[in-house]
Amino acid sequence: MIRSLLLCMFLLPLALAGCTSARLENPPPMAIRAGLSTAQVEASIDQAIRDANRRSAWAGGMWAVESREPGKQILGLRVRQHYLQLTIQYDDKQFSSRITGSRNLDQDDDSIHRKALAWQRRLEADIYRQLYLQNP
Repeated sequence: MIRSLLLCMFLLPLALAGCTSARLENPPPMAIRAGLSTAQVEASIDQAIRDANRRSAWAGGMWAVESREPGKQILGLRVRQHYLQLTIQYDDKQFSSRITGSRNLDQDDDSIHRKALAWQRRLEADIYRQLYLQNP
């Protein structure tokens, strides 16, 4: 009995540590301060991508713009054998990002590998920072 209890105490944390997926919830749109044009918002997004790539080039992950149209960019991130696709939508009032595709990140209807969410949040933070450095 004691042996079984001890075995469970040691194996349970190992089993929980192996869980790498997180709930897939796309964040709500983020407000942009007044006075910025859509062109300035787009320039801020582009600069944020360059900054993110400079910072993470050593890790082998680089964001690339896969598609661009007014108010929308589709970005791809490849890290080793993993791929994450984000769609960034924006205007002069708000921007949002959502995960629109992935490979080798265990994505299903409501979950994805937790690293994908971290990559998304980090890029969002870079964009937000650039938006507030931008002069209206």
